[in-house]
Amino acid sequence: MIDNYQIVKGSAHHKILEFVEKNKKILDVGCGNGRLGRYLNKSSKELVGIDISRKALDEAKPFYDKVLLINLEKNLNDQFQIKYFDIIIFADILEHLKYPQKLLISMRKFLKDDGYIITSIPNVAFYRNRLNLLLGKWDYKKEGILNIDHYKFFTLKTAKDLINKSGFRIISTKYSITGSKLTDMLRGFLLKFPNLFAYQFIFKAKKKT
Repeated sequence: MIDNYQIVKGSAHHKILEFVEKNKKILDVGCGNGRLGRYLNKSSKELVGIDISRKALDEAKPFYDKVLLINLEKNLNDQFQIKYFDIIIFADILEHLKYPQKLLISMRKFLKDDGYIITSIPNVAFYRNRLNLLLGKWDYKKEGILNIDHYKFFTLKTAKDLINKSGFRIISTKYSITGSKLTDMLRGFLLKFPNLFAYQFIFKAKKKT
C-alpha cells in the first residue's frame, strides 16, 4: 500500500521542511490531503491549512489545528488576522492558479514583518522537457511538470520574477533533483546548472520593506 503522505529525501517537500523553523504559526496554502501537515504539526505552534477541495481537507483535518475551504482565486481580505503568521507555505500550488502574483500580493498582509514565505515551483525548462520539445513533443500528463491542471509554467528567471514582483525578497534558494540513485558527486554537479537539471525551485523569501 502506498503511503500518500511519504516525503522523499531530496524532494521539494523535503527541502521545504528544511526551511521551516520550530514553534511558528504556519499557514499551508493549498494543503491538499495534509502531506506536509503530517510533518509540520510535530513542531509548529499553530498550523492552519487551506484548500479548495473538501475531500482533501477531510483527509488533512487530523494534522492541522484548523482547515478552511477556500478558493484561492477569490478575495482573501477577511480570512485571517493581519500580520498573524510567521510562515506561509505555497507548496506546488502557484502553478495551478490563473493569477499567482495576485495571490502572493494578497497574502503579504497576513505575514508578520519578520516572517517569511516558502514556495516550491516546477521548472518547465527541465532538460527532459527541452529534449521532448526538440522532438516536437509537449504532452500534458496527470502529474509532474506538465500536469494538465497547471495554468502557469516557470523557468528559474520567471519564478524569481514572480516572487520579486509580488513584494518579496528571496533570501535562500534550494533545488530538487530527480533520481534517487544519483551519487552525491553527480548531484552536486547537476546543481551547478539548476536552469537545466532542477526539477523544482524552492524559495524562502521575506517581505520587502
